[in-house]
Order: sequence, then C-alpha cells, then structure tokens
Amino acid sequence: PQDTDQVVAAIGATTPLVGLVLPPFVVNSTGDQPNIAVGNGACSTGAANANTCTLRAAIEEANAQAAQGNTASIAFNIPGGGVQTINSTNGLPALTAGNVTIDGYTQPGSSVNTDPLVDNATLTVQLQGPGPYTGNLTTKGMTITSTNNVVRGLAIFNFTVNVSLFGLGSTQNRIVGNYLGTDAAGVFGAPKPPAGFNQAGAGVNLDAGAASNLIGTPLLADRNVLSGNAAHGVTFDHEDTDNNILQNNLIGLSPLGDRTIRNWKHGVDINT
Repeated sequence: PQDTDQVVAAIGATTPLVGLVLPPFVVNSTGDQPNIAVGNGACSTGAANANTCTLRAAIEEANAQAAQGNTASIAFNIPGGGVQTINSTNGLPALTAGNVTIDGYTQPGSSVNTDPLVDNATLTVQLQGPGPYTGNLTTKGMTITSTNNVVRGLAIFNFTVNVSLFGLGSTQNRIVGNYLGTDAAGVFGAPKPPAGFNQAGAGVNLDAGAASNLIGTPLLADRNVLSGNAAHGVTFDHEDTDNNILQNNLIGLSPLGDRTIRNWKHGVDINT
C-alpha cells in the first residue's frame, strides 16, 4: 500500500498515476446526496457539507477512481450507534468500473457471522428502498456491471431487486455476508405481491451474461441471508449467465433459522 500523501498527490497530479490502492472513502452520513465534484479524489456532497460523505457520493467517486485504474474501497463510520438506515428512492449508482469494495462491517458495532449453521452477524448499515411494488417494478438497490467488486456487511431490502449483477462485464464479483431481502434486524419481509406482479423481484438477480460471480462462499463470515424478497431469493436469467456459484447461504429463513421469512416465488430460480 502507498503512503496516503503519495496517493493524494497522485490523484491531484496533472497526469494521474494508475494502479494505486486508495485509502477508503468513509461514509459518515445516512443521506443520499451525490458527490459535488466527481473525480477529484474526495467524497463530499457540497461546499457547505465539505466533510459529509454519503454512500451515493462514495460510489460515484470510487467509480471515477477505479476507471483511472486504481483500486477503491468504501468504509463506514456513521455516528449515532445502532442500525443506520440509508433510504434511497431509486437505488444507488451502479458499480461500473470494477475493483471496488463496499464493506459494511467497517461500521462500528458490526460483526461477521461465526455460527456454523445459522447467521449471528450483526449488521449496522441498511439500505432501504421505496417498496418492491412501486413505480415500474424495476427498482434496484445496488447494481454491478463491472468486474472484481465486493459487497459485504449490508442489509439491502424493500427494492424490487436488491442486488443486480447485469451484463457480460459483471464477472468475478463477490456478494458475501449480507442480508438481502430482509432488514438488519432480520424481521422485514416483502408483503404479498399484488395481482399482476411480473415476478421480477429478487434478493440477487444475475442476468444478461453475468458470469463467474460468488454469492456466498464456504467461509462462515461470507454467508448471506436471502429472505423476504418480492419473488425469488436468487434468480439467474438469459444466455451466458454462466459459472456462478451460490454457496453456504440461508434462503427463506430468518438469520437465526427459527422462522420463515418467505421469498414469494422461488428460493433459487434458474432460467434459460
């Protein structure tokens, strides 16, 4: 890893260096405002809020830095204690450049799962959507269209699709240690779908050629809970969505495995 001063100097140089491992962009707000100056190496939502970094702003800046060939990460230090809720009406910006890690376990009070059978993780950052059946029924919490990203330690719920891995560029990503469909307390479940719902809902949707991604791994800390979704826990769609591994997750149960939090269609749905 490079010295922080060297990294900052490189970002500000006329001809930026590439291949840097950047210090994390630290989310310290539950707001949803964008970054004021994408590409300048800082996460800031405005001149009046120079020290405020939202998850949206951090993703925008991480994308910009990764597009320059650097490796970016996003950590959390939101004040206040307990579970911090980020409300997003339209979902977050897609991870488009690759090599970005979003780590909810950096938030104070969080801890990974250590139980061999269920999930005793403590999640303290959750991303809440507007409802899985609102608008055009395609609201996505987090979208990944690039390679080698990691999303861990978040509860993402109340979107039509909570995490979307989409397209031929979405490869070698790791979705690990999350609650997808239920909240950080492991209580929320999507209500019964209305008549005519198109079954598009999912905790994780892999589509249009997303390949060689990991949804959970054998590590206890990497177990996901895929419960409470509007249709499927996980769904695979369309040609070339190949070589993905779904492993060591809880599907359709509460984190402690003591009750059902149903996915309204399938636990795992493999199509085409």
